[in-house]
Amino acid sequence: MTAFAAAAILIGTLLGLRFKVLILAPAMALGSPVTLAIGLVYNDSVWLVLFAMVLAAAALQVGYFTGAIIRVVVIATCVRKGLFGATVVAQRTIR
Repeated sequence: MTAFAAAAILIGTLLGLRFKVLILAPAMALGSPVTLAIGLVYNDSVWLVLFAMVLAAAALQVGYFTGAIIRVVVIATCVRKGLFGATVVAQRTIR
């Protein structure tokens, strides 16, 4: 179960680095049947499968938040250092 949560966090982080928050709905919609199928293959109890589904959804969200924070920090650092080619020009008022 720990490896499953870690995989969900990594997937969420990758989604957070690239996509907007709306990607979480399809990711959770795809993750729930996968979690259900894994639970059925291992013949787990219903409560354990439901717990794993909730854990996977929460791990995706935590991972997405982590990826979004990393994206913001990297972009802010690149802009501050001028790596995007954008330069800040001080404008002088003309009288």
